[in-house]
Amino acid sequence: MRRRILHVLPHARSLAGTERSVLDLLGSRELAAYEQRVAFVRGGPVQGFEPGLVLASRAGLLPAALRFRPDLVHGWLLQGNALGALLKPLLGHAVLITSERHSHRRLGGARSLLERLVA
Repeated sequence: MRRRILHVLPHARSLAGTERSVLDLLGSRELAAYEQRVAFVRGGPVQGFEPGLVLASRAGLLPAALRFRPDLVHGWLLQGNALGALLKPLLGHAVLITSERHSHRRLGGARSLLERLVA
């Protein structure tokens, strides 16, 4: 059975740096041996991702993630990292990796603290 990776992003309404990074990972030769899926914290239109790679969004994300049983949960940005941290204990065996885009010094305030805490 192929090992599985679940990338959790806030949304894919636009293709900014984070979304493009995940698209690069989905198409990379280094991760070709893995079955990869993407899930989005917020619902709404998804741009740039093939429908077959999108696991779920919003209300259906938790049951879909439990059915997919990823070996690795890769959270992106504050919302994706927070949801990944919530999924980790439910999946038990999964490894959690968090990614951020922001420099903490420039971010400032409570969001900076939350980004560091979740990551």
